[in-house]
Amino acid sequence: MPQPAQSERIFPDGFLWGTATAPTQVEGHLNDDWASFTAIDGEKPGRACEHFDRFEEDLPFILVMNNNAYRFGLSWARLQPGPRQPLDPKAVRRYREIITLLRRAGVEPMVTLHHFANPLWLPRDTRRDWDAFPPLFEDFVTRCAREFGDLVTFWIPFNEPVGWVVTSRITGHFVPCKKNQFGEARRVLIRLADAHRLAYRALHEHCATTPKVGVAKNYKLFRAYYPWSLPDAALAAFVHRIFNLRCADMFFERGGERVLDWLGANYYDRLQVRFFKALTPLTGVSRERLEELGVECDDMWDQCPEGMTEILNTVGKRYRLPIYVTEWGTSVSDDALRVKYLKSHLKAVADSIAQGTDVRGFFYWTLIDNYEWSLGYTKKFGLVGIDRTNPDLPRTMRPSGELYGRIAESGNVP
Repeated sequence: MPQPAQSERIFPDGFLWGTATAPTQVEGHLNDDWASFTAIDGEKPGRACEHFDRFEEDLPFILVMNNNAYRFGLSWARLQPGPRQPLDPKAVRRYREIITLLRRAGVEPMVTLHHFANPLWLPRDTRRDWDAFPPLFEDFVTRCAREFGDLVTFWIPFNEPVGWVVTSRITGHFVPCKKNQFGEARRVLIRLADAHRLAYRALHEHCATTPKVGVAKNYKLFRAYYPWSLPDAALAAFVHRIFNLRCADMFFERGGERVLDWLGANYYDRLQVRFFKALTPLTGVSRERLEELGVECDDMWDQCPEGMTEILNTVGKRYRLPIYVTEWGTSVSDDALRVKYLKSHLKAVADSIAQGTDVRGFFYWTLIDNYEWSLGYTKKFGLVGIDRTNPDLPRTMRPSGELYGRIAESGNVP
């Protein structure tokens, strides 16, 4: 049997190839707690990509890319009009149509139930409000399990719970835009972990088919820019231990009960610390200065494919669960860079598999250019581009999407 070329990486049979989206960022016309938010470009989510109404138009892109899975969300705000109320039948019907279309096309749906957004009716300002959050979320999850559990196997109750708490309560970039509220951040994270446990139980109890329940946890490779800088090295090691490991442990086991069937890893970047300052475009370091320091970044982050391998191997050994890369993507104006980074990061995933880590899927962020939260429509992550200067929001496959389709079909990275 001929051997693959040295540059190829072989992915196993049954590997899930997909893309990922989130309701607030793509669906359009959602009345959640981001609806009135204004991003740095002066834009609100508004129409977004109208993905909810135009899914039939977007599905062919998924199929052309030979994807056998698709990760997307069910909007709590769209589905449930009030606390403990029945789900909106029109929204249920439309989501079932979308999931059925995926199933008929041979595409495995992976469903997220909370992706940074909440219904407007949900109180969330006081300690008592957050004490009430877990049972309210459990009620929503239970109803979703009953309505969609015959069609969905893979469930993600929470996307990036740690990252959401940090950005919404400490850095202030995400709704409700609070800064330096460390005590509140800790309380909210604990309640999210409690809600995850209740959601895990509800899905296993009420789904018509046996569910597989995970969490999409964001990971970063924290490093000191100068290895000899003991203060920077100590800071990087401390943040790694808290952010990457201990906070994630809260969603693996709760009250002595294991509450994960698999782990989702969202990995985008390395965060290097130089004299206690993070070296990324998002922290205000100029691209010229980053180039002088030898830090290769896309529009947002330090690109470090080997960090993908290290993170996957680390969490694989820690939890001994199947792993899916539930997000990796890059925002660039030059699609040739997206091609470069896509290939290097997929090779890093394959390296992790070759080293014995049980990685079973990869989901590129994102399918189509979207509303990138506080950055609005300024960042272009999509394998499919959207022309926002045209009121019809036409879609166009990028060369990187064509490449991804060839990789998904062959299982090899050229």
